[in-house]
Amino acid sequence: MEYERSHTGRLAEGPAHSFAFTALQLLETPAETEELIKATKQHLQAETKPGLSAQYSLIQSAIQSPTEATASTFLLRCQRNRDLDSLPPGTPAMVPGNYATVVAMLAHPFSRGSSHIASPVSSQYPEIKFNYLSHPLDTEIFARHLRLIERLFHGPTFTSLAKANGRRLPRSCPKPLETLEEARGILPINAATNYHPCGTCAMMKEEFGGVVDERLRVFGTGNVRVCDASVLPVIPRGNILAAVYAWAEKGAEIIHGSSLPKAATESAKAARRAFFCELCQKGYARMNEYEAHEGSYDHQHRKRLKEMKSLTRDPSLNQPSTSTGTRATKGGDGELRSLALPSTTPATGAKKKPVFRTVGAAPSAPTSSTPSAAPVSSLMGGGDASGAIRNGWASEAYDPGVVSGCSDDCGVCDPRTRGRGIVLPI
Repeated sequence: MEYERSHTGRLAEGPAHSFAFTALQLLETPAETEELIKATKQHLQAETKPGLSAQYSLIQSAIQSPTEATASTFLLRCQRNRDLDSLPPGTPAMVPGNYATVVAMLAHPFSRGSSHIASPVSSQYPEIKFNYLSHPLDTEIFARHLRLIERLFHGPTFTSLAKANGRRLPRSCPKPLETLEEARGILPINAATNYHPCGTCAMMKEEFGGVVDERLRVFGTGNVRVCDASVLPVIPRGNILAAVYAWAEKGAEIIHGSSLPKAATESAKAARRAFFCELCQKGYARMNEYEAHEGSYDHQHRKRLKEMKSLTRDPSLNQPSTSTGTRATKGGDGELRSLALPSTTPATGAKKKPVFRTVGAAPSAPTSSTPSAAPVSSLMGGGDASGAIRNGWASEAYDPGVVSGCSDDCGVCDPRTRGRGIVLPI
């Protein structure tokens, strides 16, 4: 393997095993913090572009806060040398020995680059300038984070892990940093990019130099939108990947909710009909959304109510004669009533599967417009099979299309839950 031969290649890069969002005031004195805040205010007062002033004020609030991170600090269990170009020709890329590298990554840089079309030929690359460390405040904040790392490694936690009188990297500064001037001096030859560019089509007011509005529309166009990292006016503090995912999801909601041409609207409707629930009259474009709907309480409740309705409807009403052991009648109030079948079949003696029925009083008994709720034992299939159970089909509130009407005497939900949605098995 390449790594075994020369300690180079993909395995030589090494992942970040320890990661922290670091506030400068963590290991700075109040006087040092006040010095940086004063320098920041001076630079912001000299800024004339309103768009940059708005962005810089956001970064300024992080600098002034004792808890807001101004850089990310992470530990790599490998060498990460960036100063090879400053060393004599022939200097090896790696140094023998076991090293760990601590890196500070600026959270919100002040420096701004540019991206411009360089040729009318579309195949030609644009001219991109990142202008790293072009703003003096970036160098100042970076240098202070290098000093913070130095102070951190002089603490008892890290001194107990490091080899006594061990060697240090980078080779361009093989001794502890003592001043901010030393830290500023090693930055140009040891700094590197972490590949998080954004902001070339920033979402800001047009008078601030913005490119897109809050609906992602490019200023001056009717329906041209941009939805990627370029609309972020300030680099996110963490890895830009997560911010782009969240931004894309929000952008999809914005675009989906906007008025679309008729053809696109019809296409969207067709997609939503791909997985359609006839019972609930809801459509979904994705199978996982449809499956989640099928498992929801609303759907299950409607489904059980529909099954209950078919089970409790007396088929003898549509036939000239009634079956043995069952007699149907119309109550004085027009409510459907039926008598329960015996709990056992005389021929076999086997128990019948308990079912819920709309059962009124015996024919000789006076009709009650509001039957009482059945005992729990009857609803669960036990007890007297001829017990009165009311499932509410005489009331419009219990229609399968209306779930909100569920109450204690629904006949589908367990009455012990007081209508809170525990559905009983049939």
